[in-house]
Amino acid sequence: MKRSLKNTKIKQLKLIRHGFGVQLFGVDDTNYLCKYEGQWEKDHRTGKGICFFSDKSSYEGGLEKGIFNGFGKFTWNNSNVYIGEWKNGKLEGEGEFKHYDGHILKGTFRNNY
Repeated sequence: MKRSLKNTKIKQLKLIRHGFGVQLFGVDDTNYLCKYEGQWEKDHRTGKGICFFSDKSSYEGGLEKGIFNGFGKFTWNNSNVYIGEWKNGKLEGEGEFKHYDGHILKGTFRNNY
């Protein structure tokens, strides 16, 4: 018996990133603008990861649905460094901010301050 394609439902599966992976953003023939290495959960950067940005800054730490959350370290391209807690992409909680000139701020940060 011949089956008609009209009567057969073909399910198309969406590819969902899950587990460890690497994604390059803004790729051309010779380089990339940004890079993410780390955990994926249901197609979102979630868990521990490292983000390298086009301006040479970087973030290493916890992410939740692609947003900095939990403990992490951000290094700006001018050598300023923040190590501490993040919430919804902002400095939030205990942390230490080291200025490129050597000045250090330690304490509880709220809403990036």
